[in-house]
Amino acid sequence: MPPACWKWWQGLFPCDPARYAVHKLIISRKRSQANPKRRKDVEQAQALIRALAVDDPFALRDAYAEARGRGEAWRKLRDEAVSLLPDDVRAKLEDL
Repeated sequence: MPPACWKWWQGLFPCDPARYAVHKLIISRKRSQANPKRRKDVEQAQALIRALAVDDPFALRDAYAEARGRGEAWRKLRDEAVSLLPDDVRAKLEDL
């Protein structure tokens, strides 16, 4: 899987929103609790998940499933982040 978002000099821009949402969930768990970006990552993922559940649920489903298939470490980080999401956002992911 290519990175969720490549820099313009790497040939691809902008980001795939669905992959970026999943990336934000995973990276939020890798940051220390003291890092203010951790909360921001979760908030950005929530906003993207809410929008994608309406506008592009298939892309969200595919990105979410792809992360599941990337191994135990990714699955664990993803699941930890999802468990902290509000009920309405978590339900959107469970409905995919």
